Amino acid sequence: ATMWSGSLPLLSQRSCSRRVIPSRVIQRKFTITSEREQRTEKLWGSRQISTKIPAKMVTVLEEDVLILEKRKPVDLHLDQTPDFATESSFPTKLCSFRDIDRSLITSLTTPAMYKGMKASNPIWNAGTMSRMLHSTRLQNTIPEKTLIEFNKRWTQLTGLTPSQTHFGMRSYSTEQQKSNDNQSQHNNAQSDQDFVQNPSIGYWLAFMAAAVLGIIILGGLTRLTESGLSITEWKPFRGALPPISEEDWLAEFEKYKQSPEYEKINRGMTLDQFKFIYFMEWAHRQWGRALGVFFGVPLIYFALKGSLRGKSLLKALGLMALGGSQGALGWYMVKSGLDHKNFEDDSVPRVSQYRLAAHLSMAVTLYSLLFWMSMNQLTKRIPAISQKPPMVLKRLAIGTTALTGITLFSGALVAGLDAGLIYNEFPLMGGHWIPHGILAKVPLWRNFFENDTTVQFDHRVLGISTYTLSALLWGLSMYHRQRIPRPLLLASHGVFAAANLQVALGITTLLTFVPVPLAAAHQANALVLWTTLLTYLHRYKRIAVK
Repeated sequence: ATMWSGSLPLLSQRSCSRRVIPSRVIQRKFTITSEREQRTEKLWGSRQISTKIPAKMVTVLEEDVLILEKRKPVDLHLDQTPDFATESSFPTKLCSFRDIDRSLITSLTTPAMYKGMKASNPIWNAGTMSRMLHSTRLQNTIPEKTLIEFNKRWTQLTGLTPSQTHFGMRSYSTEQQKSNDNQSQHNNAQSDQDFVQNPSIGYWLAFMAAAVLGIIILGGLTRLTESGLSITEWKPFRGALPPISEEDWLAEFEKYKQSPEYEKINRGMTLDQFKFIYFMEWAHRQWGRALGVFFGVPLIYFALKGSLRGKSLLKALGLMALGGSQGALGWYMVKSGLDHKNFEDDSVPRVSQYRLAAHLSMAVTLYSLLFWMSMNQLTKRIPAISQKPPMVLKRLAIGTTALTGITLFSGALVAGLDAGLIYNEFPLMGGHWIPHGILAKVPLWRNFFENDTTVQFDHRVLGISTYTLSALLWGLSMYHRQRIPRPLLLASHGVFAAANLQVALGITTLLTFVPVPLAAAHQANALVLWTTLLTYLHRYKRIAVK
């Protein structure tokens, strides 16, 4: 036996728009034949919280009324107030759901309904979503796929996991609940979520990002001191220890004397001078070995513990592979400077600028991935604001970041060709805005990678363009400072400060004929600028909207 009591508004089969359900609750009593028990389901509740009634739910209710009462909904007037006598009299204020059935959740989680509800009422998630999974019994009938989709959207809107609220998730036993919570954390440990997943993994990734940043800076020093060709062999394991005895040092020195760099540049070098450049290169390689240990050992620990599994484990293994490839690429780069065939035309012995740029680009990529993933784990969603910041800020930040990456690549070409040692003046080059011989090589494309003059000119243009976009990003952020949260505004200050310092360091380095301290600071600050841009983009992504 099934009965309807309470107050029911007119539900026209044409309807699908906004209505107010009276505050009195509609109840439907029904008997489950198989279980021989009565259950009461509250369909709709308080009118104080707004949302939208899907057409599918309206149709379901109309069919139920027709079956149970043998009459159409329009023929029913169950304690209705005059305001609800006709369809046209329905107020435009939205109503809420309390305990909802499977069909309603399914319709609610469709993309079209999701967008429609969010657009019609920006605060619908605050009340309605908090009641969506209130009923444990109804939750058990919701498909797992639908529940996962709902939890994902709930997280996007509120910045909280369903398990962090009192109304989310299904009811499980304690052990099963813990298992499911851990499974959720493990599957998203390194994914881009809106909440902290695993601080331990976050700190580990942050440490690795800082370590990679350090080895990039040390690599720049190794290049500036011309130490990269001092070790003529690649021994990933046996080369971990430096020469100990005097005989060992002399043996290494004899190997270096066979290199093109010694024969054409460093002939007559003393053993003490060799020890300095040897230790610079050895420290760079040793740091790389340490990175492998500091990444690999925690990776095994987190995998055995279960903190890394599935996609997150695959991402971690991918980072490990990228780091190993970086070491192999580094030796491939050094090998280009040890081959006598490459310098038969009396050119200056040095590593290939192509391989140097590839080596730097891969290192920056590894650093960026580690930094971004650590930010995902350790930063919280920025407090909600009334509306999303202007999209132009995001697009400009992406463009500035891309141009900065190209400028970094160009800087590697400058270092590889020693192009900073010519035209030590600014802003002109040889007394001209566009220097002579800028397109001297054939074919044309070689000038952009092998012509010292063209490479320096390109780097100047790219640097000025990067500074211009950085200043524009800061200016627009200041202009819209009332519409953006403070963390994003602070990130824009960081971008502009780093850009100003970078331009000052670059010009000073050029005018002073590339002294090692200034050149090293210029290279290091380029990574600082890159980091501030990544921070800006990440904070923009973490902004919540009310």
